[in-house]
Amino acid sequence: MPAEALTGSQYNNTLPYPTGCGQGAYVITSRAILGGTASMVYSPRCGTNWIEWWGPYRTTVKTMYQPAKTSTETDTASWSYSRQVYAPGTAVARGEIWVWVDNTGYSGAQGWSVRCASTCSWVQFY
Repeated sequence: MPAEALTGSQYNNTLPYPTGCGQGAYVITSRAILGGTASMVYSPRCGTNWIEWWGPYRTTVKTMYQPAKTSTETDTASWSYSRQVYAPGTAVARGEIWVWVDNTGYSGAQGWSVRCASTCSWVQFY
């Protein structure tokens, strides 16, 4: 579905690339985690945010929680991304990512939360 088909909060819980929101999007903050990089990405075209993973082939679980809770995206890949939330400009966007070293979802994991508004912060919770 093209980006023009949705507006505002209609982007909540959609995938950023199929909706066209990945076009012109950029990383606003990133964090090194278990040999890879987790990033919060912002789309000025759609006013949305999402989390991406780049790095070793790992199982990741990604969920955005603010301003709306999205469905969880679980992938085992060297690049993956969460669903997006509509949070234009400096509106608060918050999400979490879990990364597993052994790709089983049972051990060797780290869990991180990221919150962005006018600035961004990362907190490791597991």
